[in-house]
Amino acid sequence: MAEFWALHPELCVEDAHEREGEHRCEWCCEFKTSSHSLKAHKASCSEKLRKRSQSSKTARAAARLKKAEKQQGMDHVKMCEKELMNVFNFVYLGHCFQADGDSRHGVEVRMAKAKARFGQLHNVWRSSALSIKLKLLLYKHAVVSVLVHAQEAWKLTRDMVATLNGWNARCVSVITGRHIAEEAGRRQTFDLVSHLRVRRLRWVGHVLRMEDGRMPKEAIRALHGKQTSGKLTAGSLLMDAPKCKSFDELTNLSGQHGNHEEWDTLVNALKKRETRER
Repeated sequence: MAEFWALHPELCVEDAHEREGEHRCEWCCEFKTSSHSLKAHKASCSEKLRKRSQSSKTARAAARLKKAEKQQGMDHVKMCEKELMNVFNFVYLGHCFQADGDSRHGVEVRMAKAKARFGQLHNVWRSSALSIKLKLLLYKHAVVSVLVHAQEAWKLTRDMVATLNGWNARCVSVITGRHIAEEAGRRQTFDLVSHLRVRRLRWVGHVLRMEDGRMPKEAIRALHGKQTSGKLTAGSLLMDAPKCKSFDELTNLSGQHGNHEEWDTLVNALKKRETRER
């Protein structure tokens, strides 16, 4: 074969080469009697090359590796005459940060850790001595608590919501015995995304009540600036926060001076709304 291609430089090895009058499948090399039967065969050929979606895990992992390799060749920063190493992924306080700002990889790492914890408790989920209510309580505090670490930095976009919803449905279906599609639908036994949104809004209130100058509060101040200018990305931390004209108005609404009943009302309203929409 190597000799053949060496003798025919005018041909490209990646192209499909057909002899006139033959009806051969370019993927499995099976011969057919006519062009019509060949066309029907190629529509369902098991050897047909499939292009991987750019959003698949394999494609994202390959792109991440390329970015990591490129990162090594970039200029290095020095600190006290010591050259610092360029890294693409960095784990800090249990959260995996990525140099390009994409938080999806960090979420996938947390999902893998939480799934491992879920597997360790398989005897609990399959126990007939425990009620489903107790199992769900254990799931929320022993598994979901592992998953939601650093969730304040996540972007709850439509794709991310679908990913989290599917992950939760696969876990909860083991506990309840219901079908995965049922646990992913409107009548979910435990709505992970709603749980996250309520938790995030409550945490925003805590941060807004901090003293001025604290780093988390300044980060939310910057997010609020993007919100008022219409540049806030979808699924950000302030996705459920009320739209105030000024940051001072937002901090006053949170109850900065001790009384935060109004903010608690917003959190409870979100909780009820999510339950009603479900």
